Amino acid sequence: MLTDYRGQTEEISDSIFNLYKELEYYKMTIGIPDATINILEYNSHSLQEYGARLEYFTGVVNRDIYIVSDKDTLFCSDTHLQRTYGLNKDITLLLAFPKSKKNEISSEQTFVYDERLFNLGKINFLQNRETLPNYPTLRIR
Repeated sequence: MLTDYRGQTEEISDSIFNLYKELEYYKMTIGIPDATINILEYNSHSLQEYGARLEYFTGVVNRDIYIVSDKDTLFCSDTHLQRTYGLNKDITLLLAFPKSKKNEISSEQTFVYDERLFNLGKINFLQNRETLPNYPTLRIR
């Protein structure tokens, strides 16, 4: 059965906008310095392994990313992998987190990525909310 949404477009778009404005967004780029291959191909021994990595970054990686502060722990609620189909050697993820429900926002917070594909383990980035635009970078060597 098809639903007719004519006339409801503004209501639907407002509903979606209200949902997404309640989130905080971060961009995370993962790559290899001076790479000649895409990070998804790094030490990949088969097409199936490449596909598993792609599947991980398109649907499961949000389980391994969270933000911890003295006020709250925020789990990544959504991710989006920027697909470049091999044109870029690194990958870029857009990460969405719910805004803290606490009244006070902590001045420092730790961004945690429990990296599993390249066996790096937990990677912690301590960030100061005032200097957040100068975010740290991680390079796999």
